[in-house]
Amino acid sequence: MSSKKEKCIRILIAEGDEIVRYGLKHLLNQQNDFEVIAESSSCKETLRLTSTFKPDIIFLDLTLCDGESVNQIPQLKKVHDTVKVLIYSSCINQKTHLLALHNGAVGVLLKNNSADMIYKAIRSIHIDNELWINQNLLIELWKQNLQIPISLDTHYLLAINTLTPREKQIACLLSKGLKARIIGENLFITEKTVRNQLTTIYSKLGVKNQLAFLIKFNALDFSND
Repeated sequence: MSSKKEKCIRILIAEGDEIVRYGLKHLLNQQNDFEVIAESSSCKETLRLTSTFKPDIIFLDLTLCDGESVNQIPQLKKVHDTVKVLIYSSCINQKTHLLALHNGAVGVLLKNNSADMIYKAIRSIHIDNELWINQNLLIELWKQNLQIPISLDTHYLLAINTLTPREKQIACLLSKGLKARIIGENLFITEKTVRNQLTTIYSKLGVKNQLAFLIKFNALDFSND
């Protein structure tokens, strides 16, 4: 049992509805590689528990009992900078979802998503360091970022020049909001190969995931050698 727990993805559930919180905890703890380590119903308690338990992932409802939690995401990242915040809500407002992503969330799940979808989302953002948002939201986020003037210093320009031709191809497709599987299909390589290449690309460019990549580098043309 202890060996299992050491390898588990540690999850904090921040959910205002007690019944939803109970059901989600039961659902997640059925998976051998998940462990719900704490629960909260308020922004204040979520912040305290994040600082204390250092979870890998926070399931964050957008409306906790003491206010809207979307504006608390930067504070959660401040007390535990490696935590990944996954929005879990019945809210379908795209503007709110975009704000959550700008504030540091790495994904959005709706409460009507299936259990299998929830499991896949958790593993994707934790293991593969991916965003978990639908294509329309990603495209809208990309468009918004394109409207923001981007100032790249010498460090970033030098980092871009370290990419191999293949890595630049992948980066070019990534900048269009494509997932690893689709990138692989476009380049006739496996999804696993793409994921391995993405790890290298992120490392070279000094970013953690696709969202950070888009914000810093989406104005560039990676297709030219």
